[in-house]
Amino acid sequence: MGGRYASWPKWLVGEHHISVHPLGGCPMDADPAKGVVDPTGQVHHYRRLYVADASIMPRAIGVNPSLTIAATAELISTNIVAALTR
Repeated sequence: MGGRYASWPKWLVGEHHISVHPLGGCPMDADPAKGVVDPTGQVHHYRRLYVADASIMPRAIGVNPSLTIAATAELISTNIVAALTR
């Protein structure tokens, strides 16, 4: 496929390693015209279909967003349990 090996760019970040968190692609918004999922993580117009990962963040949310992503996923899981026990 044309790929080639590239060594870690130490000139760019020194000895520190970085990771990229892909965000977006399935944004959260109360308005179905602006987002794929509502604030509870449920996909608009699809009952009991939820998304609870970084793809629902509408844009970059800062350096190392892993805790925000984890907290959002935990909140969504709570919403799922509450919806299933009603």
